[in-house]
Amino acid sequence: MIFFFVGCWAFAVLFKERMKTIQSQNMKYVLLSIDVPKDNENGPEVTERLFAHLATAGSTSGLVPAKTLIKPSFSFEIISDSGKIHFLVRAQEQYHDLVEAAFYGEYPNAEIKEVEDYTTNFPDRFPDPEYDIWGAEIVLYNKDVYPIRTYEAFEHKLSGEFRDPMSNVLEVLGKVKEGEKIWMQIIITFGGLGWKIKGQKLVNELIGKRAEKSGGGGLSDLLGNFVSKGLGSIANLGYEVLSGGESVGESEGTFKGSKEPPPSLMTYLSPGQKDTVSSVEKKISKIGFKTKFRVIYIAQKDIFYVHRAVPGILGALNQFNTLDLNGFKPDDYMKTQVSPYDFFPQSKLKKRKNEIMKGYKKRSISRGSNPYILNIEELATIFHFPVISVIAPLVKKTGSKRGEPPFALPVKNDF
Repeated sequence: MIFFFVGCWAFAVLFKERMKTIQSQNMKYVLLSIDVPKDNENGPEVTERLFAHLATAGSTSGLVPAKTLIKPSFSFEIISDSGKIHFLVRAQEQYHDLVEAAFYGEYPNAEIKEVEDYTTNFPDRFPDPEYDIWGAEIVLYNKDVYPIRTYEAFEHKLSGEFRDPMSNVLEVLGKVKEGEKIWMQIIITFGGLGWKIKGQKLVNELIGKRAEKSGGGGLSDLLGNFVSKGLGSIANLGYEVLSGGESVGESEGTFKGSKEPPPSLMTYLSPGQKDTVSSVEKKISKIGFKTKFRVIYIAQKDIFYVHRAVPGILGALNQFNTLDLNGFKPDDYMKTQVSPYDFFPQSKLKKRKNEIMKGYKKRSISRGSNPYILNIEELATIFHFPVISVIAPLVKKTGSKRGEPPFALPVKNDF
């Protein structure tokens, strides 16, 4: 019977995944190139509102047809093509207008245009006679209810000067040589509300708050109430008769010698522990997205050199890490690096390269390592347009300022 039910469950899961694959193949997508506004003065807090705008695609169930198994997802990508940097967004065709409205609402001077998928010109399987690849999925090294270092930590407390964390990332992307490519992909889909409950449970554990027990009305609860309340009342009555004073419950609030813990241990926490609690509470107070983060470096074999690009990218991601909270690291099981002591290392390396490339091209959030939750503040920290103080000359920017035509401009019907 156990094998029967496990088999039925496995069949249902495989059938659902198969239906998702079929629907994904029939679904149309658009890839939009976003040109950075010239003299951009808007910081990550503006992009945070942009991500909140996109949450409506998944949070409102009425917008998604009942027969659709695929949740709306968006792929935010930063790519460097021979040092030239582009910002792109990939979305389902039905959400084309939603993406444009979200960007134009926060960046009125941005330019958005539909482009061809840049990944189609590169091989699907490795080893390849012309190209080589390094890739990894970036994961969190702690529970996802703990936040990473966000943009507010990059603002000087006294002067108020904002040190844009994108400057380090763009510096690395702008240094690659002719023919080299670096791709960064952040796929998001609405994360629901279940992760907030996990976060609140963690906060309660950190502060030592006792969970409220709700009686189910069973026999055990009746016996417990009789023992605790009935015998307690008898003890208080005996104390009053013998001593002529107040009962123990009225004078002290509990029995003498009771070892019940206080309702909260917040006053006994160290300053660092209090900061951790407030950081977790701040994260769960904002909208969260289920996230998949990939990084790929690809180039022709004659110029392929991992140490020119990969350490710089991983180093730039370290600025978002805090040892007491959370941060990024490459997934040990989803990166194109194996130990020479592994069994069949070359076969394992080939498999990982193909898996990462396939997941990137399909913009899949389910392939590879498990996705995790980042809230809109964290997403805005790792993906936003650089502010005007960031010197990044190779970032694709708008050529001129956009504007509306004059109100009284004659149209064709007037002639």
